[in-house]
Amino acid sequence: MKGLLVETTSKSYPIIIEEGFENFIKYFKEFCIPIKDVVIITDDNVNLLYGTILKSLLTKCDFNVEIISIRPGEASKDILVVQDIYKYLLNCGIRKDGFIIALGGGVVGDIAGFVASTYMRGIKYVQIPTTLLSQVDSSIGGKNGINFLGNKNIVGTFYHPEMVYINIETLMTLPYRELISACAEVIKYGIILDKAFFEFIYTERAKILNLEKEHIKYIIKRCCEFKARIVQEDEKDVKDIRAVLNFGHTLGHVLENLSDYYYKHGEAVSIGMAFASLLSNRYGFLGDDELKPIIELLKLYDLPVKFKGMDVDLICEKLFYDKKVRRGRIRFILPLSIGNYIIYDNANKNDIADVLRLMKEE
Repeated sequence: MKGLLVETTSKSYPIIIEEGFENFIKYFKEFCIPIKDVVIITDDNVNLLYGTILKSLLTKCDFNVEIISIRPGEASKDILVVQDIYKYLLNCGIRKDGFIIALGGGVVGDIAGFVASTYMRGIKYVQIPTTLLSQVDSSIGGKNGINFLGNKNIVGTFYHPEMVYINIETLMTLPYRELISACAEVIKYGIILDKAFFEFIYTERAKILNLEKEHIKYIIKRCCEFKARIVQEDEKDVKDIRAVLNFGHTLGHVLENLSDYYYKHGEAVSIGMAFASLLSNRYGFLGDDELKPIIELLKLYDLPVKFKGMDVDLICEKLFYDKKVRRGRIRFILPLSIGNYIIYDNANKNDIADVLRLMKEE
């Protein structure tokens, strides 16, 4: 098997990294033990590229296959979209022993995982992430969620797939902006967990962005290893271990929302990582000698490190709606050095605002 195994207290499942869909059925039968009724949840863009291919493979093996295709984009992570999917599943006669395949990026993965975890109190599903962002991060770990009243992922579940099947060839159809946005999540692991990995993605930027297969396989597998290790230690996000994965996300989620998703997830996270690094430097944790390469690396991948068009006071206000706020204090993941971090909940609101003002483009 080309991949690794995620082993948690509630479930173990494989992450398989392949070129193409040719071996999907073999692994599907081996790890999923599905019956005949399969529903592919995807979005309109991915459906045009890969929906028919996957449906054909399954149909040839005598599976009954339906496709539910939603509109691309964050706006689909809505309870009304979920309700429509429930209705479709009921009308198709999908029962407890049915099976869902999430075919798409992070939005599709979140919605399909949420539906799978709640429909009939839980049916089995598989993740087939088709973007680099979902391959290195969101498809792993069992977190599923939808947005509610303007709050990102405020309603959700922990529910693991039977398998994560990564086909690196789907990256060849990604728009450049989507690719570099995803690189923010790759860079995240290097900044907070592994200096050697940070240096690798720094020096090998050209080959990574050129999607050279061995480099892509390496960074995907390495990121999956980071994520799997953390999930195994803190499956339900209760020990402050999994919190490290939120580096850059606290501010990032606010910027996504306030910009009406002008900023893609990775772009917003990039600004969030720059902010956390600057805040850490302000408090004397992160030295200038390590702040500089962090900012340089983000810029090297054409990622933003400043924001525009949003009010700093409103950003500060929205930060306190984050799920990670405890007793009125915002918890930030701050880098101490490249490869090391702390969870810090004593940031002064004035300091937060001052750093944000430094980062605002006029």
